[in-house]
Amino acid sequence: LVAFYNKYMDKVNSTVTTIPENEKKKVYYAKDPDGLKTFAPGSAHTQLISICGGKNVVEAPVTKGGMGVSMELVLEWNPDVIITSDPEFYNSVYSNSQWQTINAVKNKEVYLVPQSPFNWFEGPPGANTIIGIPWVAKVLYPNKFKDLDMKNITKEFYSEFYHYNLTDGEVSSILSSSGLKEF
Repeated sequence: LVAFYNKYMDKVNSTVTTIPENEKKKVYYAKDPDGLKTFAPGSAHTQLISICGGKNVVEAPVTKGGMGVSMELVLEWNPDVIITSDPEFYNSVYSNSQWQTINAVKNKEVYLVPQSPFNWFEGPPGANTIIGIPWVAKVLYPNKFKDLDMKNITKEFYSEFYHYNLTDGEVSSILSSSGLKEF
């Protein structure tokens, strides 16, 4: 697990350290069916945003648990990318008129965190967060991470740590439901 983590962390780090601050994507992590619960920068729940070179749009001190935010704040933050772990929010965001003027929605940059067998982004804390590193990097900067083959990375991870060999169909099902355009 440590070797897998180091391999992908080093790869992601070597690329994201070259991204100038003014070119980093603004990211909002949406929780709950309405998308209006989130976590502050520095929270373990949003650590993959900064690890993968994004800027969390939330401007608040770290608190225990998530925080509710208003639609007005999200509109003001106007994120480039929205990552969510809530399938209900993901399935409704493009048809919800309140979200239509946000860049991430206009540009089809809303992504559902893979959930199999556990959330790859933040909860519960565990090994799946490690496979979340290459996934989030690819979500935020697909052109900079063309060489990250999420199909093979996913197969490798499940084989090594769950002792389960995914079929191509299972891998496609896990990744395609997340909105990732190119695995």
